Parts: sequence; structure tokens; C-alpha cells
Amino acid sequence: MNQPAVTESRGAHFRAIERISLVLGVLFVVVAMIGFPLLIQLSVSYGAVLSIGNARAVRLFGERLALRQSVGLLVVLFQLKLLVLGVLIFVGLKLLRLDGIGLCVGLSILPLSIVVRAIKWGMSAPVSHGDLVKHG
Repeated sequence: MNQPAVTESRGAHFRAIERISLVLGVLFVVVAMIGFPLLIQLSVSYGAVLSIGNARAVRLFGERLALRQSVGLLVVLFQLKLLVLGVLIFVGLKLLRLDGIGLCVGLSILPLSIVVRAIKWGMSAPVSHGDLVKHG
């Protein structure tokens, strides 16, 4: 059985998601720089920076504030983070005149990294042979 993957802490998941976001961000930006126009490159890069920053903020809030057991503060800070992210997206689209599709591609890095982490973690879980397995 592969027990360490099942007993990992939440902090390990947050750090893994942040690392995967960074790798996917670099990959997306490199692909955009190879075959797309400058506006798309800038849009994907801007979205990737926002997505990586969002992953970092989620990790910081998740690790540090979860220890304080203050759910109210955690919810308020997540809402403020979303407000800042929304303002930065608005600034990118309206003031910088970025391409919406390229920006969405860059912003999709965080959800994609969460899916990649879930798949990696699920594949490392013990085989259940039809039994229910509790993942912690």
C-alpha cells in the first residue's frame, strides 16, 4: 500500500498545487511565445501571473489562517482576494486592451493545476478492489 499519499497534510496539497501552477504557467507562456501574436502572448502571460499569484494567495491563506481556526477571517480574506483579482482582470481587459481568450487561457492554469494534483493524488491512493477507501 502507498500510505504516504493518503495521509498527506493539506499544506502539502497547497504546495503541490502552487508548484504545478508555476510549471503550467511557464509552459503556457512558452507555447504562447512560440506560435502566437504579441497581444496573445501578453494576455496569456498576464493571466498566468494572476493565476500563479492566486495559487500563492490560496496557499498562504490556507496554511496560515487555517491554524488560527478563524473561519470568518478566512472567508473575508478570500473575498478580498477575489475582489483584487477581479479588479486586475478588469484593468487587463479595459486599460491594457488584452485579448480575452488569451487571458482566459492564462487564468485557467490554477483550475487545471488543481485537477492535475487531484489526478496524481488519486492515482497514488491504495487500490480498493471495490471497497470504500477513506482518503483522510
